[in-house]
Amino acid sequence: MKKIYLLLGLFSNIAFAQLATPSAQIIPTTNPTTGNVGIGINNPTEKLSVEGNISVKSNLINTDARPAISAGTIPGEIRGISKHGANMDDGFLRLSAGGGSINWAKAYIDLSGYHATDSERYINITMGTHGAERLRINSLGDVGIGTTNPKAKLDVNGDLRIGNDDNYFTYNGYADILLKFKERGSGGRAIVHDHGNVLTLNYDDNFNGGTRLGKSFLVKGNNATLQGKFEAKEIKVTETPTADFVFEEDYKLPTLQEVEKHIKEKKHLPEIASAKEMEKEGVNVGEFQIQLLQKIEELTLYIIEQNKVNQKQSEQLNQLTEEINQLKKN
Repeated sequence: MKKIYLLLGLFSNIAFAQLATPSAQIIPTTNPTTGNVGIGINNPTEKLSVEGNISVKSNLINTDARPAISAGTIPGEIRGISKHGANMDDGFLRLSAGGGSINWAKAYIDLSGYHATDSERYINITMGTHGAERLRINSLGDVGIGTTNPKAKLDVNGDLRIGNDDNYFTYNGYADILLKFKERGSGGRAIVHDHGNVLTLNYDDNFNGGTRLGKSFLVKGNNATLQGKFEAKEIKVTETPTADFVFEEDYKLPTLQEVEKHIKEKKHLPEIASAKEMEKEGVNVGEFQIQLLQKIEELTLYIIEQNKVNQKQSEQLNQLTEEINQLKKN
């Protein structure tokens, strides 16, 4: 009898445990020293190895501090959750595809329930491609693209383009902003602000053409013309030099005879454009104001000289009057 018991004991330590299914399929375990269980597989390498689909009709619970997968509260929900209570600092689920040991070949979505407020994973969602984070939604609902610390409801670090090839808004990260709108069968319309503090309103597809504001204001290149009315409380034109050179000692003031001759021949003042030139080329406001000031200063000098003549004539007239009165007395 002792030999029989010994033989049965040895046999029980060597044999694999087997379960029979209703279809008579045998599910074995291998190597009782590991405790690995296989379902539909003869050589399980993990604690539970399954060949085929798994159906869970209740909760899937994991009490580890940092579980890989858990479905604890809502049926059908897959979640990472900690069992450390209300102050838990864990609760993390990553869905990752590709990569393996090659980080740049990985795409992932991270859902974090971390409660540690000093953690950059504090209750947020992050998404990454090519092994790097691309998008983050923080605990305040701020969305960051290209930044791990969004400061607004939408915070984009880098180029931003909204729309299609014909209608879009774009920002290139260098204070350059472009808003383009293109109607069917027409050229492009754009508002451009570049990092040189230049604001351009453009109506050409290549943004090199002219710019129109409203119906009458046309800007093209560095020149501007206005057809119609323009109203402003103040206009400041900076132009140098001024016309004060007229008062210099070496300034040659034209004689009135020279001015008269020029007017008769040219039908306009010296150094002032003719009416035809103004109609054709327009008027440089700053330059024209200085030219007018020059003529006013010249006119002032003429008046001063004329006043000297008048004073001298007045003195002579007074002297003659006095002499006549003396003659009458005699």
